[in-house]
Amino acid sequence: MPKQIVTTAVEALIDQFKMKSEADSYLFFRYLEEMCDRTNDEAYILTDLPLLANILLEKDMRCLIDFIALYDFKAAQQLELLT
Repeated sequence: MPKQIVTTAVEALIDQFKMKSEADSYLFFRYLEEMCDRTNDEAYILTDLPLLANILLEKDMRCLIDFIALYDFKAAQQLELLT
């Protein structure tokens, strides 16, 4: 997946993560679930873990790895090693 698409996806997650309402929390987890679903070819962001790790570091959002672990623990472990 191209860097710009992954960056845009991560930025959308960050926007929802920083909001405080229940609706925003719901959207955050819903977006993340879709992005961590291997069967979703259009939104799956865990294909290129080094790229994702770099984007998380650039955005200073390593904390998202903990949430990714809810949906794909092995990918989260690798992200931890890469960051």
